[in-house]
Amino acid sequence: AQGILEEALTWVTGGHAFHMEEIECRAMGGNTCTFAIDKDAID
Repeated sequence: AQGILEEALTWVTGGHAFHMEEIECRAMGGNTCTFAIDKDAID
């Protein structure tokens, strides 16, 4: 899921990359899969 979100953000923003981190995961017992995405682009 993280790779799909990263590519979608890159496409939507015209080629900018963002730092993203999964902070909760259903496969590890969490209630949801939750991602934290920085507001400022890496590049």
